[in-house]
Amino acid sequence: MEKRNTTCVLTMVLTAPFPFTTTSDNGSYCAFSVYNDIDDETFFSVKNEERESFCTAGDCIHHPSFQKLFSSQVIGDASLFSIARVVLVFTDVDASTALYEHSGNGAAFRAVKKHFEILFDAVLSSGRVVKTLGDYVMAAFSSGEAAIQAAGQALDGISEHCVMPNGKPLQIRVGMLAGEALMVPLNGINDYFGSTVNVAASVESKAQAIECLISQSVLSDPDAAVMYNKILENGYCHTLTVDLSMKGVPFTVKAQGFQSTKSSVTDNNKNIKVSLKEDTNTTR
Repeated sequence: MEKRNTTCVLTMVLTAPFPFTTTSDNGSYCAFSVYNDIDDETFFSVKNEERESFCTAGDCIHHPSFQKLFSSQVIGDASLFSIARVVLVFTDVDASTALYEHSGNGAAFRAVKKHFEILFDAVLSSGRVVKTLGDYVMAAFSSGEAAIQAAGQALDGISEHCVMPNGKPLQIRVGMLAGEALMVPLNGINDYFGSTVNVAASVESKAQAIECLISQSVLSDPDAAVMYNKILENGYCHTLTVDLSMKGVPFTVKAQGFQSTKSSVTDNNKNIKVSLKEDTNTTR
């Protein structure tokens, strides 16, 4: 190892996987590089079965440490950065128009602001908040497991701590979908565009109050399915599997979800059918 002022340059020969940590003792950024002294063709020929241990760009940008240190950094202005698989989550406050109309802007927003705090805390533990627009939030995760866990945490927290001026708990809708998307620098953030974004937003619009509706593209990941079952063991009910038909989308999206039993459901949603057993598909 060679020291050059405050910069450390490390060169080594690797023959097996190894653990390492890096620490900067002066509070500045630390760069760590590993060089493989073979030709480029061999260097980039990584066997498929070995690639799971490599960190992708999507994994990196959604990591809590990246969000803490580099959340203000965006990709180049001319870049269209394709993410092969990202889990997009949309949330919205249920009956928000009536909330503002009946409670007044100030009282309504205080409840909404509290819901933002709880939701952001849940998302940032394993993902990133992409943006907000009014009362809705767009978030992104590198795995379905993390997205489902965050959704359950948010629904729990909002049900318990967000009370509307009429004394009833604030309720949100959640929808999530996984797929390919373009990451584009826009308005100072790394935003997402593409079909996956549009369909994910539509999935949220089909959800009921205090329901998280999850597409099969998310649940096809075994780890996500395990987390989904854990959620059901912690006070949530499995909602009917549905085939979602959406305007402008030439296909239906199969989805199922979980709904909180910890909050009273509004009158408009009292007829929601909930089942803990296998069910036949319905449509929305």
